[in-house]
Amino acid sequence: MARLVAVEHQDHLVRKSPQQADVPIAKRRAEHRDDILDADPAEIVALLLDAGGPPAAELNDRRQRRLAAAAYDPPIQLGERPAPDPTPMPEHVAMLVGLAARSGAVGSGRAGSGMLHGSGVGTGTARGRACVIDTDEGIADLRPGDILVATTTLSAHNPLFPIVTGLATAEGGLFSHPALLAREFAIPAVVGVPDLLDHVHHGDTIEVDAPAGQVRVIK
Repeated sequence: MARLVAVEHQDHLVRKSPQQADVPIAKRRAEHRDDILDADPAEIVALLLDAGGPPAAELNDRRQRRLAAAAYDPPIQLGERPAPDPTPMPEHVAMLVGLAARSGAVGSGRAGSGMLHGSGVGTGTARGRACVIDTDEGIADLRPGDILVATTTLSAHNPLFPIVTGLATAEGGLFSHPALLAREFAIPAVVGVPDLLDHVHHGDTIEVDAPAGQVRVIK
């Protein structure tokens, strides 16, 4: 069977093989050329063979629902925040929590002019330009030596860590993804700063003090 490939040709899907010229294969034109991304493999084959497949209106509806879902800002958690567990902590856990609180490593938000508190990770301090990566534009503007600022980080952000000198996130604890990656790449970090993005903006000069668990906005 001849190999079939999909190419764009005058806003039509076309079937092309070494023995064939370009032939329109979708009598129902898609309303947007990216609508094909919302068809499943069987539907794509049907469209390529001009043997059915979803109508253009259905593909467009799927695309609109996908874009709406991508733009939705979900809550941090679903439902009401559960009541604190009355069960006492194990002795060794309580000791660690107490040590963290006394060292200032437990997130507590704002503390004085230009100073924010969170959970410190690692050692040392870093000063540089804040690059807020919660948008595609922010990621595209990341420069070597920046301090990475985000709501949190995911595995998709791993390639960014080798080029930054510090990290600050609004969410996360000492065993969160940003904290683990900060340790792995030996960069000072402060995670779990509740109002971080209210006070730190893209392009600001900030300082991350990991031992103190502090983020300071310089300008």
